[in-house]
Formats: sequence, structure tokens, C-alpha cells
Amino acid sequence: MPDPDLQPDRIDLFVMDLDSGDTRKLETPIGPKDNSTFSPDGKWIAYIAQIGEGEGWRNHNIWIIPSDGSQSAKNLTEKYDLHVNGSTLNDNGPAPLVSPFWSTDGRWIYFQIVKHGNTLLMKINIETEELLPVIDVLGVVGKPMFDKSQT
Repeated sequence: MPDPDLQPDRIDLFVMDLDSGDTRKLETPIGPKDNSTFSPDGKWIAYIAQIGEGEGWRNHNIWIIPSDGSQSAKNLTEKYDLHVNGSTLNDNGPAPLVSPFWSTDGRWIYFQIVKHGNTLLMKINIETEELLPVIDVLGVVGKPMFDKSQT
């Protein structure tokens, strides 16, 4: 039997209650997962993941799951056939992979994608799955930040 610590395609998400120390596993599809972040109200977790074992060629996507585990994880970006990542082959080098981050109202998730040698900043609505560009110019978007009003 393989060592479970050496299975990067079988990453799980857990939520821990800081007061009690109790942990709870969230049921997510098999596949590598990275960069999880809580929504502003703490009700959702967004993360970057691929589907499947040994499927490293697949796109990374933005997923969400309720932090209480009451619903299945949902892939928000799969239908758009894009790759969520900061690694772009270009003359400037790759941008660091930034965790998905939430709008202050919790309706939108901002994230990087790679497209034709560029790293772009996109946003997706968690209810309608509307995908919109935020920064869609030639080049590499590194570590984007917004002020409190997100302007």
C-alpha cells in the first residue's frame, strides 16, 4: 500500500473549530487542491483544484464548498475551459500563484488565469457563474490587491 503522505492527487480539505480543536473533513472530489480561502462571512471556502488522480494535464479550476459541508463542492470555472494559475511562459517570468480572493459582499471570487502567454485577473459570480475580466491586457498580473472599497 502506498504511503498516504506521498499522494499529492489525494488532497483533502478540513475545517477546524479553533475553540474545541475538533476537525471535520469536507467531501471534495479526488484531486490536488491548493490555496483555499474563506468567504467574508465564513460560510464558503474557495479553492483551486484539478479533478482526478494522475490527471496533471487537466486545467486547474475554481471550486467552492460550504464551510459546514452541507452541499457538494462545485466547480465554477470548468465550463469556461481556462487554466487557473499564475505560471505563464513569457519573457517576464511567472507570476506567483495568488489564492482566490473574495469581494467584500461575498458574491464574487477574483483569481488569475493563464492565457496565450499572459496572466490575467478574472472574477466569477458564485451564484450565476458569470465570468468577467478584471485585468485583461498583455503581460503578467502578479499580486493584485484592492482597497477596502475594492476600487
